[in-house]
Formats: sequence, C-alpha cells, structure tokens
Amino acid sequence: MDFINHFKILINVEYDTTLRNCRYIVVLILVLLAGVHPNTTAANQARKKQRTKATVKIPTVSFCDLTDHPERYLNRVVRVRASYIAWWESSYLYSDSCRDDYHKIHDAPACENPSDDECRKRADKIWSALSPKMRADKNNFAQRVSAVFVGRLKGPGAFGHLGAFRYEFRIMRVEKAELIPESAPWR
Repeated sequence: MDFINHFKILINVEYDTTLRNCRYIVVLILVLLAGVHPNTTAANQARKKQRTKATVKIPTVSFCDLTDHPERYLNRVVRVRASYIAWWESSYLYSDSCRDDYHKIHDAPACENPSDDECRKRADKIWSALSPKMRADKNNFAQRVSAVFVGRLKGPGAFGHLGAFRYEFRIMRVEKAELIPESAPWR
C-alpha cells in the first residue's frame, strides 16, 4: 500500500510541476505576442501620436481670411480650401466667396529651388492630385479645380507672371481635390 501511495504522490507532483511550467510558458508566449504586436509597440504608438499631432496642429483657415489678413498667416503652415485655376500664362488660388483681384494668391510648390529634383517631385505629386479633377473651360483656355491645400503663405512681394500677385501660397500637399460643377460660372 505504501508503494502505491508513494507512486500516486510522485505522479501528482510531476503532473503539478508540468502543468505549472505549461502555464508559465503559455503566459510568457502571450506576453511576448502582446509586446510585438504591430499596434501595441512603442514605436508604432509614437508614430501614430506624431501623425495625430501633425494633423491637429495645422490650423484650417478660410481663404477669405487668409487674403484679408495675410499678416496673421505669413510663413505659417495652414490648411485652406480654395479653387485653383491654371492657364498658359499663370495659375492662382481663389474663392467664390471673395473673388476679386485682391483675393487671389499665386501658387507654387513648397520649395526654395524650383530646379531641384525634390521640388519637381513635389510639383508632380501636387499636379497628380489636382489634374484628375480639373475641368477645362469651353475654349480649353483654362482649367480649374477645388481642393484642400496645406502650405505656407509667402510675401508681400511680386509673384507670378509679371509680378501680378502680392502673395504666394507654397503648396506642400493636396489633401483633397474635387470637381467644380460645370454649372459654376467662369467670371
């Protein structure tokens, strides 16, 4: 009898130890998996936080406010909804809410050296975002599109064709482009 009881105790101790080790291994695997999961790593959380902060920090201003009070926005990165018009001689941003010569701003890619490869790539990216939504006038003289731009206001100075614009909006990116309805007048 003693031998059988001793054997039962030995089996239970071994079984308990093995079960306990298995539990430790399972817990360890779960902890490791949770630590390397792409959505929970510290680096990914930091990147996500940075993207959120970057989006939140860029103020959105109305185009008319930008043109009425340019001194408030000079050299600051802002987000603005505007219409973009381009033709063989020039291009500029405007809004139907304040559409006179005073409220037009020349546009350009956000770079200091226009012949730089990075500048050309940025200009191509901007144009690629705008061109699918461009609508030409009936004579194919000019094209226009409505978009949300992020960029930096520069000036005062003489910008664009023959220095016709006092300010220039250096476009960093296009967040959204939309067709202007065909029924919208070309003034």
